[in-house]
Amino acid sequence: MKPRNLPPHKHKGVALITVLLVVAIVSLIAVQMSERLQVQLRRTSAMLTLNDAKWVNIGAEGFAKKVLDQDFSDSSEKSHLEQYWASGDVTFPLENGGMFSGRIKDLQGCFNLNGVVKLESEVAELRQTGERNLGAKQFLALLEALEVESYQAEIMADSLQDWLDADDYVDQSTGAEDSEYLSRSQPYLAANGPLADVGEMRAINGFTREAVKKIWNYVCVIPGTSRQQINVNTVEKAQVFMAMFTPNLTREQAEQLISDRPSDGYDSIEDFFASAALSGVGVTDRVKGQFTVLSEHFLVESETRLDSGTTLYTQSTLKRNSSEWAVTSRRFGGQGERVPDTEVSESGF
Repeated sequence: MKPRNLPPHKHKGVALITVLLVVAIVSLIAVQMSERLQVQLRRTSAMLTLNDAKWVNIGAEGFAKKVLDQDFSDSSEKSHLEQYWASGDVTFPLENGGMFSGRIKDLQGCFNLNGVVKLESEVAELRQTGERNLGAKQFLALLEALEVESYQAEIMADSLQDWLDADDYVDQSTGAEDSEYLSRSQPYLAANGPLADVGEMRAINGFTREAVKKIWNYVCVIPGTSRQQINVNTVEKAQVFMAMFTPNLTREQAEQLISDRPSDGYDSIEDFFASAALSGVGVTDRVKGQFTVLSEHFLVESETRLDSGTTLYTQSTLKRNSSEWAVTSRRFGGQGERVPDTEVSESGF
């Protein structure tokens, strides 16, 4: 049997369909490649603008160092609120568009949460007596001065101490160790070490959103140190003084300490303790050792907003080592926090 040959017009129809199919496939591939290219270009552009903002904020660290160097050159024996570093927010336009804003804060003008940890030398005695250590008592006093409910304040103070100490022993019935955090739907362990960032307190038992809002402007974290060293010249909150001198200082006396303070601060700790507001106030040598007139730890907060819409927030901590300032920590993107299971469905701070 001879093979049937398709009429010429049918050959042309099959060829046309084939060509159209190939064109459609090629067009589809081209569209997909174009979309992927656009996505990659946007990603690259975003990375470049973010990198620009990053270097602006890192540059702010150098500027802050120069400001602090000038202040130390002018007054190497004390830090106070009349110095350049305490000028408040600095805002200026960027050369290629956008705005920068930044500020310097004294980390020794607030309550260092790492200072709540108990000393190794006092562990045995505290377990025998059942008392809280000095740092926990001071933090508890701060919470009460800020009107945190008393039972929750005890949970927060004791849980913070357990979070910071190196053991797994619950010192108070209102404390919390690994067993508390492992029982949660998203389990984790207590750090058993110092906080690196103030946002970490949201991971600690009892530190609810509402409680953290109350204490946010009164507490801080100095990375790498558990020493409580309050600069009497830069404290701006009376409740901090009330906590440090607990239970011997009233709200009125604490406010007087701030209002009577010279504008350029006290020249020495002896001058501070000779102030009228502390007349008759009992102070132990250990508490006296928690105060200074010279700060060595500062926080630099930087925010860069570019015309492209990119905004980058950076926090850097500076520590004075001999005659230089060293960056001890740097965080991009704002404060982080771990939200407890009981609040995972909520939004906001």
